[in-house]
Amino acid sequence: MDTFSLFAFKNEIKDKILYTRINKIFQNNNIFTFKLSSNENLIFDFNTIFLSDVKLKNPLNPPTFCMFLRKHIMNSLIIDLNYFKLYRILEVVLKKGDNTYTLHINFSNKNKNLILLQEQNILANFSKFQLAEIKIIRQLDIDEFRNALINNKLEGFPGFIVKELVYLLKLSGLLEDVYEKYIEFYNFKIKFRPVKLGERIYPFLLKHLNNTGKNLQEFSSFNDMFKHEFENKYLETEKSNLKKLFKNKIKKLEKTLKKIENEIEDKKDFEKYFKFGELLKANLHLINKGDSETKVVDYYNEDMPTITIPLKTDKSPNENIENYFKKGKKFKRGVVKLKERKIETEEQIFLFKEKLYFLENIKNISELEEFSTDKQGKNKTKNKDIAQQPYKEFKFNNINIVAGKSSKGNDYIIRKFGKPDYLWFHVKDFPGSHVIIQEKEENLTKEAIEFAAKIALEYSKAANNRKGEVVYTRIKYLSKPKGAPMGLVTLKKFKTIFVKSD
Repeated sequence: MDTFSLFAFKNEIKDKILYTRINKIFQNNNIFTFKLSSNENLIFDFNTIFLSDVKLKNPLNPPTFCMFLRKHIMNSLIIDLNYFKLYRILEVVLKKGDNTYTLHINFSNKNKNLILLQEQNILANFSKFQLAEIKIIRQLDIDEFRNALINNKLEGFPGFIVKELVYLLKLSGLLEDVYEKYIEFYNFKIKFRPVKLGERIYPFLLKHLNNTGKNLQEFSSFNDMFKHEFENKYLETEKSNLKKLFKNKIKKLEKTLKKIENEIEDKKDFEKYFKFGELLKANLHLINKGDSETKVVDYYNEDMPTITIPLKTDKSPNENIENYFKKGKKFKRGVVKLKERKIETEEQIFLFKEKLYFLENIKNISELEEFSTDKQGKNKTKNKDIAQQPYKEFKFNNINIVAGKSSKGNDYIIRKFGKPDYLWFHVKDFPGSHVIIQEKEENLTKEAIEFAAKIALEYSKAANNRKGEVVYTRIKYLSKPKGAPMGLVTLKKFKTIFVKSD
């Protein structure tokens, strides 16, 4: 956020927000959202500020600072918006009853802060920095300007402006002409043009930069540019946090799975204990209390080998027999439970991999907020405003086809469109969208089934392979285990089709 862009933004939105009320206030770490009576949100995070109808997630328990703002300025009227020349500071003046408040928003890199004042008294200070001292940055005369350029620094001016003036001086060699350009900058007599060049945003095009080529992105307004920058960074950060969360969960589940598999391996020979019990039973007359082992013929093996069975010396022959039967039963029960846990763990791993796939394909904040409501498998939000259509729609010869956009969307299309004889599709062994053809199987051609299978392939992790095996079945053969996470179904029977991307 540079001082010129902030000036242009203030002029751009001032008439839009004057005499609107702050109906709600939200805070998520250092991101503040003021919901205005105009049905727009004023959002800022000390790097940028913009007006938008985008809705961000907010903590269930608001921070203390947010609660303090709500107490003093909720339902207040915005009566003025002030900018301080060559400072990156914006002031929002508010009226509530007989009280006048000022929000002092400082966007400078070293002093980012939000301060609430009543008259001249500080009521709340968001960060450790104090209220900035505002002084007039005077216009330099030509000699002072020349010395400033030599030192490569102009008070109040962003670095790119100094570079521009130095460049213009090298280009023309005429200090007087460049000084005139400085006067234009100082007085903000500029043709503002919000642009992004590479990874940086600027209030206008600069001659010392390469303004041509694919790196240049122009915006219709500063508000659009700030919104674009915020959403890109917010989306990148939130997606990165969720990816890390899901990958950590997958890593932990894979460790659990490995442990379960090792336990199954240890207990898989439970039949051996039943055999030992039966062989001891058949050779009871050969065993004495105090024996540490006994040799018997293994008549379960066709070669009839002689084997050695360990015994507990402090137990009687019958107690040793009972001990082996108990151990066999215990291990058998353990293996059954471990196999059930193995299946559940594999399903959880698959579902988190599916979430990672859907996360990668999220393009905007609204999709991210909708996705975030079911990231733990449950809808934890009451904000219905962010809800969007959770599925994509397709047509094949007037036949409707739908595909889920998330785990929640996969569940939704089954509930919404899942008639018993409609066909359901999903790529085998890969995370991705559930697909439903809204027509009975007997009315479908081979081409229609292949078309739906290709959609399942395209909207799956297998899409990069450009080919894959797709399972499909009638909805009536799907079932959802009680308490299962979103997107999880089991199939009683199914068919497969191998498809390739077009």
